[in-house]
Amino acid sequence: MEKISRKPEKDRLILAAARANFGRHGLDGASMDQISKDAEVSKRTLYKYYQNKDVLFDALVEALFSEVNSQLSFRFDPSLSLQELIRLVIEAKLSLITDPRFLDVARLLLVEQLKSAQSNSLISKRLEESKSSFEVWVSRCQEAKKIGQEHSVGDVSLYFHSFFDGLVLWPMLLNLEGKKSIVDWKESCELLETAFLKRYENK
Repeated sequence: MEKISRKPEKDRLILAAARANFGRHGLDGASMDQISKDAEVSKRTLYKYYQNKDVLFDALVEALFSEVNSQLSFRFDPSLSLQELIRLVIEAKLSLITDPRFLDVARLLLVEQLKSAQSNSLISKRLEESKSSFEVWVSRCQEAKKIGQEHSVGDVSLYFHSFFDGLVLWPMLLNLEGKKSIVDWKESCELLETAFLKRYENK
């Protein structure tokens, strides 16, 4: 099969137009014609890059999780306290999920997850993969004796993500608390920070 040579700027414009159209109309309602017009590329170019809407949607999902994985490679510095380290983790996650590009695609994924069992399985798998960097971070904290070895990495990860998702991610995705600023969300996360330290900090 002939390898497609893609120009990064055109690819960026296509993905941005697709994100906007999928966000407005959903996967079923969006059209390749409109995406082509909004991206200001010919339909021939669009179909050369992405054969159909499903392929384009998958590319958006891949772009989203690539960004998730790159931004959530959590910094670990053994000279920092666990409080300072968990604060850096929370700030990194907040920076990602308050990005409008992330929210647009994540909300679209949520809709598709509810509609399709196949989509549900794929998205759930990718979400689990995206948590692996946090589990590496937990292991390094245990090696540095900042988190006790009696706590399993999986349990620590489950506790943190359940707390964070319920406190921040789901309210943000579902717009349950209106337009809160990043400062407001940081204040909300102080509860998570306090609870995490109380439960896991090695005294």
